[in-house]
Amino acid sequence: MQYEGLIEELIGDAALHYKEIYWKKNPEAKQWADKENIAYLKITPTWIRYTDLNKHPWDIFEISF
Repeated sequence: MQYEGLIEELIGDAALHYKEIYWKKNPEAKQWADKENIAYLKITPTWIRYTDLNKHPWDIFEISF
C-alpha cells in the first residue's frame, strides 16, 4: 500500500472531537492520551495505490482524489 496525502495536527476542539471517535473504537488507547509527546494527526488522502504481489501479473489498484 502506498498512501499520499495532507496531514494536520489536531489541537483544541477538533482534537477532542476526533479523540472521542477514536477512543470509542479503541478504548484501550485512552490510557496514552495524556502522555508527553503524543500527537493526534488527521490525514486526508490525495492518492492511494494497492498492489497485490501474490498474483501474477501483479494486481494494482490506484485512486486519486
